[in-house]
Amino acid sequence: MSQLVTITSVTANTPVDIYYCDSFSANCVFVSTVSVFPFEFDVPSPYDETNFVVKIIDTQGCNVGDTVLITPTPTSNVTPTVTQTPTQTLTQTPTQTGTPTTTPTQTGTPTMTPTNTSTPTQTPVVAIHYVGQNTFTTSDNVCNDTMTILPYYTYLSEANTIPVIGATVYQTFANGVLYNPLIGGGKFYKMSFGLYYYWVQVDVNGQILSFGICQNSVTPTPTITSTVTPTNTQTPTTTQTPTNTQTSTQTPTNTQTPTNTPTPSVTIGLTPSATSSNTPTQTPTQTETPTQTPTNTQTPTNTETPTQTPTNTGTPTNTPTNTPTNTGTPTNTPTPTPTRALPITVGVGQSPYSLTEDSLGNVYVGNINSDNISKITPSGVSSIFKAGITSRVLAMDSSDNLYVPDTGGSGNLYKVEPNGTTTIVGTFPPSQTNIRALILDGIGNFYTCYNEYVVKIDNLGVLTTFANVSGVVGGVVDLRTMVVDSFGNLFAVNDNPLNPLVVKITTGGTPSVFATFIGAAADIAIDSSNNLYVNRNDVGVVKITPLGVVSYLGTTTNKGEGIVLDPQGNIYTTNTSNQKIYQTTQLGVSTIFGSTQSAPFQLLYSNSGKIYVANWGSDTVTIV
Repeated sequence: MSQLVTITSVTANTPVDIYYCDSFSANCVFVSTVSVFPFEFDVPSPYDETNFVVKIIDTQGCNVGDTVLITPTPTSNVTPTVTQTPTQTLTQTPTQTGTPTTTPTQTGTPTMTPTNTSTPTQTPVVAIHYVGQNTFTTSDNVCNDTMTILPYYTYLSEANTIPVIGATVYQTFANGVLYNPLIGGGKFYKMSFGLYYYWVQVDVNGQILSFGICQNSVTPTPTITSTVTPTNTQTPTTTQTPTNTQTSTQTPTNTQTPTNTPTPSVTIGLTPSATSSNTPTQTPTQTETPTQTPTNTQTPTNTETPTQTPTNTGTPTNTPTNTPTNTGTPTNTPTPTPTRALPITVGVGQSPYSLTEDSLGNVYVGNINSDNISKITPSGVSSIFKAGITSRVLAMDSSDNLYVPDTGGSGNLYKVEPNGTTTIVGTFPPSQTNIRALILDGIGNFYTCYNEYVVKIDNLGVLTTFANVSGVVGGVVDLRTMVVDSFGNLFAVNDNPLNPLVVKITTGGTPSVFATFIGAAADIAIDSSNNLYVNRNDVGVVKITPLGVVSYLGTTTNKGEGIVLDPQGNIYTTNTSNQKIYQTTQLGVSTIFGSTQSAPFQLLYSNSGKIYVANWGSDTVTIV
């Protein structure tokens, strides 16, 4: 059996690539590249036996997934039991009277016992819960969050259709086992449980601390519901046979079981619309009723009175009638397809490299060769915010003060207030013109790295060497970029293709090699669960868990540069060889998310959900 899928229309940049995947999008099969719709294809076994996903990716890398839920239907098998009841009656009636003698004989009826056997269904062990785009520090606005198709998971034994305090929420499902508990840190998430949305608070171990139901209930994901109502009607006919003769009756009845074979289909229109039809195929019933009725009558008479011996021989007939009724009632409510606007390009200064954002949604761009900083408003208007400063990295504090290490020769660390007022808060060695990392802690200290050094400028402007990693890292050391985890530990990536690794520096300044991997490193990012991600300068992304476990995600092309993550854990990287932005999921599926202009370097995932890309080679910023 297979599932017929019809895509009626697509709102996208055609042609599109069509895939079908298992319910967790872990295994996808390419179907075809299609430009003309409607388009039909079959989803074969075993994908059609459980929930599956239809995934469509257009030429701009826009990725749409539509989950089709399959409700298993029990199959009724009627197994007749044939009982043979041969009857042999020998009656000798000596009659000495004129009255005829009748000996009635009741012949037993063959018995048919229908057996209804339900097809066993494999019980799942994992529940899927879709999650919103953002995380929150309180539950106040969680229910207004926009939902995504990113799944989190719980074991059914812990939580299924409603949240359960103490149940663990996981991020990864593979081979029937859940991995990577969500490190929530006490934050709040919007999640689907059963037919409703809930705000759910999750701790650092992934356990649910508290929850509440959202008033806006879930519009169910496209569902195919097939209702099959088999009706078995047996109409046996029994004839009693009074006889005074020898009657041997044998009536076996063999009845073949009718077979109902549903042929479901799914119709998807994108913005996806799915329709299922369930067409039964009925195999006619063949009934074979052989009847054998020998009759042997012997009547001796010892009287002058004539004897009348009537013989009444009946053949019992058992005719079972099976009337299967198959009523398909598909219910399919499509999930709207998010539409991403076309990329726009904004002109800035010469050779833009670094990006940061304030609380109002303004984006600041460090332009290296024009020695200034551009400001882009949320509406896309670009202007010069600060002149006379050259920098490869920018940082912003909670009060929207901008911090800029001048790599043009002065080595000054500038603080630029929202009104443009500028002060010097520290000084780096003027010879270090390639600083590309700046970490600001919560008490006014700054950290950066270059060569084998991690340096600190405290809140009084005093510069000190925080760590020297040459003692733990062999070979040439060139610390390039750096991130900080939720515990205050620093992680710096070594920009040496012969010695690619990540160095960890504790809050006390102790360095160690945290992880090594294959491929030259370009940039590093960190998620809310303290997983590290490194964009390799050759192919793909390296993921490093808090325990130092290394895995490789995606199949992007070479010459990777910047890297950022969205709240759902999707990874975005730039590639200077083909001017593309790649999106890589946590399952390792890479697609083209958008196009840029010449030499895209750093990326920024903004609070509005847009991605900003600094195009070094074209003096522009692309907004996707």
